[in-house]
Amino acid sequence: MKTFFIFLLCFIFCQISIADEVKRKPPFPSYVATVKYPDSLFRLGIEGTTIVAVEILSGGTVGRIAIEKSSGNKRLDKAAEEAIKNWKFSLEKGDAWNTYPEYLNIPVSFKIKDKRDRHSIFNNYL
Repeated sequence: MKTFFIFLLCFIFCQISIADEVKRKPPFPSYVATVKYPDSLFRLGIEGTTIVAVEILSGGTVGRIAIEKSSGNKRLDKAAEEAIKNWKFSLEKGDAWNTYPEYLNIPVSFKIKDKRDRHSIFNNYL
């Protein structure tokens, strides 16, 4: 009987934990600062994708950021970091979102589609 009771409690707590996770929606950017190619890299045709690890604080602001995966070029990585640190995020309302930070990996692709357009592409995230 004691074993059954312990099993039942574990099952109930696991279900509550899973239910909380299913209801959560990831933060979505409400303000996205433009990321621009560094001029010299744009002229040279250097492309790449940087993946930036972002800590989103309870107010929707960006906390710590770090390069999760480099584009292979430090200047492209720095351009991605500088813009993302100014982003703002919309968070789902409720206590669960306001008690601890949320973490995301955001890919920033630097691709030259048109020689006149010096903006990077966020098509993998937005």
